[in-house]
Amino acid sequence: EQQIQQLPDSSVITLRPDATLVYAESFDGKTREVKLKGSAFFEITKNPERLFIIDLDEVKVVVLCTFFYIDAAENAPEIEVGVESGLVAVINTAKNDTVRLAKEDKVIFQRSTGQFKVVERVDINSIFWKTNTLIFKNENLSEVINTLKEKYKVSIGVTDEAILNCRVSGRFKDETVANILA
Repeated sequence: EQQIQQLPDSSVITLRPDATLVYAESFDGKTREVKLKGSAFFEITKNPERLFIIDLDEVKVVVLCTFFYIDAAENAPEIEVGVESGLVAVINTAKNDTVRLAKEDKVIFQRSTGQFKVVERVDINSIFWKTNTLIFKNENLSEVINTLKEKYKVSIGVTDEAILNCRVSGRFKDETVANILA
């Protein structure tokens, strides 16, 4: 089950069940720094005098007021940062490269190469664990099934593979797999 933590500056962080967040009891310095292991969604309280910084070891995320998520499972080959609204800067700590992200941008950091790949368009389904909502816009049924398998941790089979090319659109909140496929 996800955990919700309110920080000393009133920012709200939603952590995936396997994530941990370490921070000071108060943010007295020039910055508000936290250390994240795992994945989380951030709702940061605006304070232009004190930047909010998330330390992920290989990457630091500097927040300029926003709603965004970080997917940084410890054993995953990449770190993903996606911005729902606002601005963030993602910094490769080894190379001091910086990528700036705005609304609906996301960046993927390859841990093995230390390289960034910027993608325009956040996949809202990436934060299913927080919103319990899936959105499909004219997608192949095969992609929808793959998303359902991943998000619900279920096995889905089809008897007629010809239907996998059918297009699907819809928004599903708090639905079971059976109801989505019905």
